[in-house]
Amino acid sequence: MLQAKSQAGRLTTLANLTRNEIYQLRKKTTFFCPVCQERVIIKAGMKMIPHFAHHSNSHCPSNEGGEGAYHEQGKLLLYKWLLQQKMNAQLEAYIPEIRQRADILLIINQKKIAIEYQCARIPITEIQKRNAAYKKAGITPIWILGANHFQRQGKHKIRVNDFILHLMHQFHPSRPLTLYFFDPNTTLFTTAQDLWLTKQTQAMARLTFKKLASIRLTELFIPLFFEKPVLFHEWRVLKRQFRLRPNQARSGAELQWLRWLYQKGTHKDYLPSIIYLPISTQYVINIPPWNWQSRICLDWIHPLSIGATFHILHLAKGFQKYYNDQSQYTLISFVNNPIAEYLHYLYQLKFIEKVDKYRYRKLRDFDFYKNVEEAIRGDEQLMNQLILTF
Repeated sequence: MLQAKSQAGRLTTLANLTRNEIYQLRKKTTFFCPVCQERVIIKAGMKMIPHFAHHSNSHCPSNEGGEGAYHEQGKLLLYKWLLQQKMNAQLEAYIPEIRQRADILLIINQKKIAIEYQCARIPITEIQKRNAAYKKAGITPIWILGANHFQRQGKHKIRVNDFILHLMHQFHPSRPLTLYFFDPNTTLFTTAQDLWLTKQTQAMARLTFKKLASIRLTELFIPLFFEKPVLFHEWRVLKRQFRLRPNQARSGAELQWLRWLYQKGTHKDYLPSIIYLPISTQYVINIPPWNWQSRICLDWIHPLSIGATFHILHLAKGFQKYYNDQSQYTLISFVNNPIAEYLHYLYQLKFIEKVDKYRYRKLRDFDFYKNVEEAIRGDEQLMNQLILTF
């Protein structure tokens, strides 16, 4: 806790004071938690951000624990950054009606925004609980991850996990999926926008890196998308890696998929090029894109005769077990249907046509390959076609 209240009711932020001033306060002044009114103690060692702490037997609702120096430093820097922009910002603001404390509470034109600077991994249920409470109070939450959660894996690729994905923002359906990261040690602010999951642990993203002092709050909301040729060019590389990847399955799900392909009389190297295409809402499906897309093609469309129809609702019902609960993504305004998004590719490439709102008709068969070299050539041709089509 960076702030506490004196007996006179005055808020004090220790990090703004000199060591000598803190020493004098420790001798002469008693401080209290602004939330629970319990007495708190000053912590001001040489290797930590000066702060206040509750006693070990405290039951204060705002006493969350686990906030190390990295988190405290980042929170303080973000708060000062907002003040420098003449923002109405409150540090560690307690919101009594929801019994919750925001790291920073912003008020802009009567609109309230809670900024959560999250360095420790917390349960997804806690994220959902906090966001639901903010929504109830009419407050918009913005979560900024500590840079300890940022792992770059290429020019446009970052490592993700279930925790990180539940902190993606989408402020409007027309806006890109967005993640925010901040490193208090370097003061580098990283924005990852227009996220496309390549697998369950990796995403492509438009990355920007800026020093905190060089940007304003409003710049965080300027949308950036991949140009489609860039997206499809990068995906062409991913498809090549997918084809050349050894077939030794490292997980149970992948092994089951390879066995399923064998039962279907085919192999990863022979699959049609329309399998493993980028889907913006891949995050709501709990298996990799090549897995579920191959099931749509091989289980549902390939067995149909040309001219036969199928219903997207029947298809979606058969895929329910592969869906995550979409209501878990509490920072996303609207979730598109990933199956409809995939069928749109097949429609654009003239494998199917739309009969009505829910029904499609098969127009032609998929091309299976005889070897990996032929498959790679086919993949490149398809991705080049997508660049021209979209």
